[in-house]
Amino acid sequence: MKLFWFIPTQGDGRYLASSNQMRQTDHGYLKQIAQAVDHLGFEGVLLPTGNSCEDAWVVASTLVPVTKRLKFLVALRPGVMSPSVSARMAATFDRFSDGRLLINVVTGGDPEEAKGDGQSGDLQGPAHQRGRHENHLSAGAAAPSRAVLWRIFAGGH
Repeated sequence: MKLFWFIPTQGDGRYLASSNQMRQTDHGYLKQIAQAVDHLGFEGVLLPTGNSCEDAWVVASTLVPVTKRLKFLVALRPGVMSPSVSARMAATFDRFSDGRLLINVVTGGDPEEAKGDGQSGDLQGPAHQRGRHENHLSAGAAAPSRAVLWRIFAGGH
């Protein structure tokens, strides 16, 4: 069985989705969590995306050098950044982490948050979302790092 943990890039606390008794995010705390999870033998960690979260790509890249084998399931919301940029970021991260990148393609979400990301039409239903995500992944796969990306996006891990 492969188990994953969660890196609380939006803060951490006793009550999920509540600011009651919440601990603020800082790198030292996230590093401590990643190292403990790595030491305990978990397969990887999820790094979420959202307007209340620290950037998943940046946080994950700071945790690679302080862990040994932990995989990073980085949330990607197609449409927030261009396919070619996300493709280059994914390929670079994967190479520099020795193949420890996994991608969580986020479909849907909060309509207000989507509007804030310039994605007002993003939540028009599952068919529209699937089309947007397929276009994003296809465009990214046409980038110079095609072999690495197909392994990541096609579930080659």
